Amino acid sequence: MAKPPVFTNEPPYVLPSLVGMSIWITTPAFIYALFADIKSKITLACWSGIIPIAFLLFTKNGTGWTQFGYRYAMDFYPFLLLLTVNGIGDRIMWHHRLAICIGILVNLWGVLWINKFEWFRWR
Repeated sequence: MAKPPVFTNEPPYVLPSLVGMSIWITTPAFIYALFADIKSKITLACWSGIIPIAFLLFTKNGTGWTQFGYRYAMDFYPFLLLLTVNGIGDRIMWHHRLAICIGILVNLWGVLWINKFEWFRWR
């Protein structure tokens, strides 16, 4: 859940972790889910769905196999997406765009790494 990429002293210097990476690294825009209006019924409903699912998932020790992000989080991503949209609000500011662009670039890095740079040779 909180796994960063692997940093090395030789090129390419930054490698994806074999056991997946943190949600906040692969999709940093999800941080805005924390800014959703807590008094809103949709916000309460989303958190009511996320918390029990996440609790069960986070008690599992293994990820199952090599992966780029935390694949089990997909079980609560729809709720997290709704919270993110509510947290961002009506106006998309520069920092929202930055978080979205960083997420796109990180996931592009993952797609290229897996499909073009022999992901099976990760350290």
